[in-house]
Amino acid sequence: MQSFPPMLPLDHRLFRVLSEVGSTSLEDWDKGLSAELAKAGVDYDRASTATLPNLSRYEIVVVPAFGPFDFGTVEFLQKAAANGTKVIVGPESGGVSGAGVEVLGDPSDLAAFLPAPMFSCDNPNIELHLFEGETTVLSAFNNGAEPEPGVINGTDSFAMEGIWTPESLKAQESVEITLDPWGVQVWEVSTK
Repeated sequence: MQSFPPMLPLDHRLFRVLSEVGSTSLEDWDKGLSAELAKAGVDYDRASTATLPNLSRYEIVVVPAFGPFDFGTVEFLQKAAANGTKVIVGPESGGVSGAGVEVLGDPSDLAAFLPAPMFSCDNPNIELHLFEGETTVLSAFNNGAEPEPGVINGTDSFAMEGIWTPESLKAQESVEITLDPWGVQVWEVSTK
């Protein structure tokens, strides 16, 4: 079974005052990163306090940069990169450089650094979330006012047992679903 690397997109408010750089750009960048992580089905943590966490437990750290970071932040992120954490900044470098550091020109560029999701859906109006633990749970959300059909694709053969709406689905690689308007379905998933 595939698991996603821990992710930590650091909140841009840790490093810059919004009025200094224009809140629209930072908000757009933040929304773009969140959208890419959601599309890839990556479960991630978000830092939002002034005390920076220990980054050693994360494989990838993503930091919006709209100008230079202070020296302490640059040193902190470069140390994390030197210790094996992939540090991704953008659209500017923030002064962070060296091995293990990547600069993104656009939030959509983040997709190149993310693992292929265990499950994906061909309909962009259906949002999938995968939760792995003792049990693997997949949820699908229709955030619209119309019924949405879609095909859920998996990396392996899989079976899904409906939790909210009882149903049993088995597939070699894909299964067709339809979600009611504003509908949600949750399945317990097993792979073979």
